[in-house]
Amino acid sequence: MFAAYAAVGMVLSLHFNLVDSDAPSRVANAGYVLFSRDPHLGAIGFVWNPIPSLTEIPLLLLSHLWPPMLSQGQAGTFMAAAFMAGAVWQVRGITLDRGVPALWRWIIIAGFALNPMIFLYGGNGMSEAPYVFFTLWAVRRLLRWVRSDQVNDLVVAGVALGLDYLTRYEAAMAAAAATAVVIGVAMLRSSARGRRERAKLAAVDGTVVAFPFFVCFMGWTLASWITTGVAFSQFSSQYGNSSQVSNASSGVAAFQRLAGGPITIVVRDVLYLEPLLPLLVIVVLVLAVRRTEVDTLVPIGVFGGVLMFEAYAQFSGQTFAWFRFFIMTVPLMVVLATLLWPCRGDGHPDRLGAIAAPGNGVLSRRLRAVELGPGMARLSRRMSPMATSRRNRAIVGGLFVAVFVLSSIPATWAGMMNPLVGTQSEQTGLHAVVDSGFRSPAPSALRNNAYVANYIDQLNLPDGSVLMDTFIGWDVWLQSQHRKQFVITSDYDFAAFLNAPYESGIRYILVSDPVQDARADAINQRYPTIYRDGAGIASLVMTVPATGDDQTWRLYRVNPL
Repeated sequence: MFAAYAAVGMVLSLHFNLVDSDAPSRVANAGYVLFSRDPHLGAIGFVWNPIPSLTEIPLLLLSHLWPPMLSQGQAGTFMAAAFMAGAVWQVRGITLDRGVPALWRWIIIAGFALNPMIFLYGGNGMSEAPYVFFTLWAVRRLLRWVRSDQVNDLVVAGVALGLDYLTRYEAAMAAAAATAVVIGVAMLRSSARGRRERAKLAAVDGTVVAFPFFVCFMGWTLASWITTGVAFSQFSSQYGNSSQVSNASSGVAAFQRLAGGPITIVVRDVLYLEPLLPLLVIVVLVLAVRRTEVDTLVPIGVFGGVLMFEAYAQFSGQTFAWFRFFIMTVPLMVVLATLLWPCRGDGHPDRLGAIAAPGNGVLSRRLRAVELGPGMARLSRRMSPMATSRRNRAIVGGLFVAVFVLSSIPATWAGMMNPLVGTQSEQTGLHAVVDSGFRSPAPSALRNNAYVANYIDQLNLPDGSVLMDTFIGWDVWLQSQHRKQFVITSDYDFAAFLNAPYESGIRYILVSDPVQDARADAINQRYPTIYRDGAGIASLVMTVPATGDDQTWRLYRVNPL
C-alpha cells in the first residue's frame, strides 16, 4: 500500500500537476529548518501542527540527490504514503485483535485501503494520512484495553492521541472523547464499592490516557508562546485558519446556501463516504447490547467525537465546506464492521492464552493439531458441527460485511466527482484527469511561481537581498535554486529587515496582491500601499499576473536613501 499510495501521489503531482497547496507548503516549512538563510527548528512554524513537517525533514536530506523531493514537495508524498500505509496496518491489527476470520479481515482491509479518499490522501502530502493513522492507533489500543485492562494500552493510546494533536488540532476532540470513554468504561466494570470509590479509580485510568496528550498540548502551546509570543497561532495569528475563514466568510456562506445549508453538507458528506453507516451503527449497537460488550463505545466515541466537532464547525461557519474534513467516517465504518464479529480472548493476539482460546486463530488450531496429530486434527475439523457452523457463519457474514464496507468505494468516488462535494483543487482536478478531454487542472499554479523564482535567480543576488513573506511566497522559495537570497518570515531578523529594508541590505521586495491574500502578508501590513505604488521606498520592476488559482506578484527594487 505504501508503494501504491506513493506512486499515485507522484503521478498526480508530477505528471498531472494536481497539487493542493497545503501539502508542498508543509514541505516548505520543513525546508526552512534546513535550507533557509537562518536555519533553526523554530522555522517550522506554529500555525500548522508540526508532525507532518517534522517527518519530512529527514527526507529533505535526500533533495541533493533528487531535487523534486524539495522543489516539487515530493517529501510530502512519501510522508503521506508511509502514514496511510501504517493506517492500513492498524486496521489489519484491529481485525486480528478481534479474531476476525480471514475472509472478513481482507474485505475490511480492502474497504479501507481502497477507498478513493484514503487512496488520494495517502499520496497527496496532506495531513489527513498521519491524522487517520494516529487516531486509528489510539482506537486500537483502547479496544485492547477494554478487553485486557492493561495500563500499557492506555499509555500507548495516550501517546497516540498526543501525537495526533501535533498533527491536527481536531485531535483535541478525539482525546476528550477517549478520556470520557475510558472513565465511563472503568466505572461500569469496577468492582469497588460505592460510586465515589469507582469514580476515583476511573479517574486514574482517565488521567493515564489523558496525560500524554496534555504534555503534547502544553509543550506545543508553550513553544509557540515562547518563540512567537502567540500561544495559539492557528486561531489568533494573521496567518491562521480562523483569519482565513473570517476573510472568506462571505464565500463560505454563499457556498453553504448553494449546497443546501450546513446540515445538508454534513449529512451529504458522511453518506457519500459511507452510505450504510447509519444502518451499521444500529446493528452494532444491538449486538453490543445482546453481548453486553462495551467495545462499541470506543470507535463511536473517538471517531464520532471528531465528526461531531467537524459538524459543529460547519454549523457555526468556522471552517470551509471541504469533503476531506469528514474522512474519519471511513475508519469509523471499518472498525464498526470489525465489531460485528464476536470477540474471543482479551484482544491481545501476541499472548499465547488469548490466541489459544477456543476459536481464536491459527495458533489455536496448531495447538490442537499437536495434541491430536495431523490426521485426527483434519478429521476433527471436518466432522465438527461447531467448526462447520462457524465457517458458514463467517462466509455468510462476510457477504454482509462486503455490502457494508465495499459500498463506500463507488459512493465516495461519486462524491469526489460531484462539483458540490469535491470542491478542493485536488478533487476538482480529478474531473479533468478522468475526462477524455483532459487538460492540466492547474496549468500555471507552479509555473507562475517558478517563473518568478527563476527571474530572481538570474539576478545573481547575494544572500539576504530579497524580502518576502512566505505565507504566500512559500512556493517561490521552493522553486528557487538560491534560497538563501530570501529574507523570509521565519528568520529571526525578518522584522529588522522589514522596518529598514535598504539599510539592512535588501535590494528587492516581492509583494503579493493584498486582495488575493486577504491582507495577511506582513509586507503589505507594514507598507499598506506598497503593492499599488511602492510606498515611496521602492520602484516597480515587473508584475506577474495570476492566470489561474495562483498569486499575482509584483517585484520592486528598493530605492537608495
